[in-house]
Amino acid sequence: MNILSHHEVARRLDTKRRMAYRFGAMVPDFIGMFDVKRTYELIDDPDLLAGIKLHQVTDVTFDNLPEMKELRRDMSRAFRDIMPKWTAAQCAGVGKDILFDSLIIGDNGASAAYNLTMHQAALDSIDISKVAKPPHTWMANIIAFEQRGLPNYADVETVANILQRRLKNTRSSFDASLVPELADKLPLFQERVQDIGSLVMTKLMDSLMQTT
Repeated sequence: MNILSHHEVARRLDTKRRMAYRFGAMVPDFIGMFDVKRTYELIDDPDLLAGIKLHQVTDVTFDNLPEMKELRRDMSRAFRDIMPKWTAAQCAGVGKDILFDSLIIGDNGASAAYNLTMHQAALDSIDISKVAKPPHTWMANIIAFEQRGLPNYADVETVANILQRRLKNTRSSFDASLVPELADKLPLFQERVQDIGSLVMTKLMDSLMQTT
């Protein structure tokens, strides 16, 4: 799953915990985005730590749902037309997560809750200073991300560009010139995610309620 989806899972799973729980559910993805060193061992907020743990369990459960395995496989096969097999596999893995976030953006309640959590983190109402080093970089990036607001995941060109940036400087990187071709392949999978989204979320939440 991706950032917004992780927040929504935490919001639905435990409404009694503090907002730090919801932010913690997004922390591992932010660590990867911002290229900072995680320092989870220094965190003393139990809700923040519980959210981080939930993130890890959620990813494993989500990725192993039959619907998501099939979606990733089909996306990877489609992307092989324009990029190497290994890159296509990595692009599909990240891509399915980003496309799933578009479902959350379409839910006004979920979007509002996410925006509130990000706003509280930017205002230091959630103590995230011990999450990563250097702390000044971490905090600056969080504030910048909060100010930009929700990304436009409904636009395939935006999604394709995000994927290209996410994989930049990795062994799975692909040239920016391929972004238009990738964008052409995404609408089919956007529609598929819309079709299976409710079923996937129901299965995911049922499984998490039994295991967390």
